[in-house]
Amino acid sequence: MFSYNEQKQLTKKIENRYEGNRLNLNQFSAYTDYFYNENDETVKRYEYDETKKSFC
Repeated sequence: MFSYNEQKQLTKKIENRYEGNRLNLNQFSAYTDYFYNENDETVKRYEYDETKKSFC
């Protein structure tokens, strides 16, 4: 799943993993937040890993 801001920039990406036809949210889900500067360049990207329970 993707989220975009008014400038059509990606602001959040959510990924889920499947085992066969089953969605495995707890072990394999992750999301990434993106931030942009005034030149529309990516300046920060935070990724949360459910497996590690931390931001990378």
